[in-house]
Amino acid sequence: MLLPAIGKIFEKCILKRIEQRNEECISKKQYGFRKGRSCEDCITTVVHNLEKMRNSSKIAAEISLDIKGAFDHLEWGSLKKGVYSNYPRCYANVINSYLSDRKIKYHSATATLERGCPQSGVLSGSIWNLGYNPVLKFLEKS
Repeated sequence: MLLPAIGKIFEKCILKRIEQRNEECISKKQYGFRKGRSCEDCITTVVHNLEKMRNSSKIAAEISLDIKGAFDHLEWGSLKKGVYSNYPRCYANVINSYLSDRKIKYHSATATLERGCPQSGVLSGSIWNLGYNPVLKFLEKS
């Protein structure tokens, strides 16, 4: 979904406002789409943890996930719940509105979108992190 330039400017304004809050509420185990974190950081953490487990004679296992069509299948219900529980209501309302009444048009066909986030959007990474955050928080408790 390509957004017009004005939409991207709007997204940048919203992102500036929510970045700090994201750092406070998003799981520390989330490395994607975050300032100062990268794939290399994630790999380094995994290797460090595996070495620590090996040196302590404990059993270690690694699970790696590749979520097919992750951006396209992000459920808005979990995302909206995360938005309203982590952001001030004014920002939550803007993001909720941003996701509402989205349509895709291809030639003469039009469809209403009910899930997913724009892959070309400035907010997409932050939206994905917030929508996936409950899974990481659950795993942290386990």
